[in-house]
Amino acid sequence: MNQYVITVDFWCEQRTKVHYGGVTIHTFTEEHGFQVFVLACKPKDLPSQSEYNIRIFTDKILESYDLDLKVTFFIRIGCSAHFINKIIEHSLCKKDIDCDVIQQLFNNIHDIVVYLRSSSNQSKLSKKLQLFSKPRWNSAHAMICSFIDVFPELACVSTDKD
Repeated sequence: MNQYVITVDFWCEQRTKVHYGGVTIHTFTEEHGFQVFVLACKPKDLPSQSEYNIRIFTDKILESYDLDLKVTFFIRIGCSAHFINKIIEHSLCKKDIDCDVIQQLFNNIHDIVVYLRSSSNQSKLSKKLQLFSKPRWNSAHAMICSFIDVFPELACVSTDKD
């Protein structure tokens, strides 16, 4: 394999708080076309995600396959899903950005979810409501989706006496 592209990704498993790193290799040949292989997906034992540490992590994995990064040209492309998540979080939470209507709707949903989760009404719903938390990845989406799923049930639940 003469030419290839390496992708590296890091993430934290929320329940266990274990940090992982993954390395994939991408290559193209006339005979086999475009191919992608996962070289590693393992707990990350580096103190930070600095460029130096990412390079050490990547080099160790590549060495185990007798591969190396001889070139010094690298392009860092952030994860598009993370960018979208940050844009959504910004539009829902940042003040003075002229998103008042959507922010009010989001805050209303949040308040209803907080109330229902803290009352006995949560147990009357067919699905557990998810609560938004800034540090938790994609939690705004999870909260809105869980709210939409149980929305038809809310009229009955909200009129019940605790």
